[in-house]
Amino acid sequence: QQAVELFNQAIAKREDYSLAYFNLGLAYEDTEKFDAAIKAWEKVLTLQPTHEEARRKLATYRARRV
Repeated sequence: QQAVELFNQAIAKREDYSLAYFNLGLAYEDTEKFDAAIKAWEKVLTLQPTHEEARRKLATYRARRV
């Protein structure tokens, strides 16, 4: 939970910080908040469409939902 707060603070200071969004997604994943993780990784891709790790994470979780 502390990691989530820290990444949210970083994002509040710089809304285009794609690495903070990616790591926020990882923190949500660790706490099993998968919907929030997916939203964070989607934001990464809006900021940085070529971010392959975010793309892979999204593909993994979307495949699990099917």
